Amino acid sequence: MSEHNVDVVREAIALMNGGENGELAPRMFDLFADEVLVDMSRRLLHPDVYQGHPGLRRLRREVPELWDGFLLTPERIMDAGESVMVIDTQLVRRSVAGGEIARRSAVIWTLRSGRIIRVEVGLDPQEALELVRLREFL
Repeated sequence: MSEHNVDVVREAIALMNGGENGELAPRMFDLFADEVLVDMSRRLLHPDVYQGHPGLRRLRREVPELWDGFLLTPERIMDAGESVMVIDTQLVRRSVAGGEIARRSAVIWTLRSGRIIRVEVGLDPQEALELVRLREFL
């Protein structure tokens, strides 16, 4: 099951990188559970929490409002049972502030029955690794 979880996360990242005009690919709603929670409260700019499919739609609308470009580049994807930890580089372009911002961080994706139920964004890679290890013992 966990290799399947890694494949689901890879597909979700690819779809997020490929979306245009603030629209979500219909496939995203197959990958993300109806009750999904996307916790972006740790990000530096515009921290927020997005709930359910309406939250995913809102997030997708906000990205082009805030950024001229956004790309997730996974450096490492680690299977952690029900969770998948991704260390990535987020590259954003913003014409208002000028230039690009690159940030390396970790994201913990939690899945149930092959669907994404929680995404925790903006973690320090070491902190994320410790969280994933602790969850294994719960």
